Amino acid sequence: GYTHPQAIIFAERLLAALPSGYARVFYSDDGSTAIETALKMALQVGGKKRRLLSFCGGYHGDTFVAMAAAGKNHFNRPF
Repeated sequence: GYTHPQAIIFAERLLAALPSGYARVFYSDDGSTAIETALKMALQVGGKKRRLLSFCGGYHGDTFVAMAAAGKNHFNRPF
């Protein structure tokens, strides 16, 4: 619900460049929440046969779902 004219223009241009069937754009304010949201969206639409690919030991952010995608390392081991 919160936006500004430049965000709307960019979203319309982005949707026009994508294959048909896409109707929405989600903006995030940082990388961690972008990864978190993308993973949650993927899990919601993936159906029964869903798999997510991530880099083992990579840093995907400091939110819980993003940390789970990275596997255990010294940054997220306490969580």
